[in-house]
Amino acid sequence: MDAQRALLDSLMGLNRDGDRPDDDATMDFRHPRVCKPYLCGLCPRELFQNTRLDLGTCKSLHLPTLRSAYEEQKSARDFGYERELSNELSRLLADVEKKIARAQRRLAEDGEDNQTRTQILQLTQDMQDAAVQAEKATKDGDPDRSLRMMEKMEILKRKRRELLTQSNAGVSNGVDNVNQKLRVCDVCGAFLSIFDSERRLADHFGGKVHVGYVQIRRKLKELMEKKNKEKTEEKQEKESDLGIGEKNVIVTKIGSGGESVIDPGVVVVVVIESVVVVATGGDR
Repeated sequence: MDAQRALLDSLMGLNRDGDRPDDDATMDFRHPRVCKPYLCGLCPRELFQNTRLDLGTCKSLHLPTLRSAYEEQKSARDFGYERELSNELSRLLADVEKKIARAQRRLAEDGEDNQTRTQILQLTQDMQDAAVQAEKATKDGDPDRSLRMMEKMEILKRKRRELLTQSNAGVSNGVDNVNQKLRVCDVCGAFLSIFDSERRLADHFGGKVHVGYVQIRRKLKELMEKKNKEKTEEKQEKESDLGIGEKNVIVTKIGSGGESVIDPGVVVVVVIESVVVVATGGDR
């Protein structure tokens, strides 16, 4: 049986039944079954799985070998995949920006010191970042950096505690409005409370929804910067071909009176600030 299977593999390929796409050496990344956003580095359907924003499982193929093949060829030809991904990410981002705007309007009449609660939540996120860096430094065998990150965490924790004390004082003085203790996450649009525990806030900043929108924003920024760079380079190349900003004058000899003489049939092209002036040797 094994010998027969091996013979079929050699004759028809490992993916002859269509159940082993990773082993199909003949598949091209342009195949309709291949996920094009995945080729570009980010499939939106992978971001929010098992969350309230779940877009459903991606039914297209995600094959690292085909992504590598695409990476090798994309510089020689524009397949349009990055443009399509950019449009899709822009739509997703536009939706969450509308959500953020609505939430901010809801809290706009709030009399609480918005700056204070923003600082508290920012300190919490900075604490989480410092903890991640400390853990990474420990794994990398850099105890000095790990210690510095731990010290930074303690400083941030003290600052956060002081701001919380100030905010609690406002509540004890009669300022008791739940909305006044909320802030809108400017990444994913979720409501955050300055009284949430450090662990709960850390869970938010490390959660799938928040991280998913971080990835969307980062990827879209990358694609837009690349597009702008290509446009700039294309413009510079066209200007270089036209000789914009240069004065190219062909003078073949000097006449008896000292004037410049252009031989008949010679074309002189002068380009000044995108204005092209053409003269021939017959012009006097």
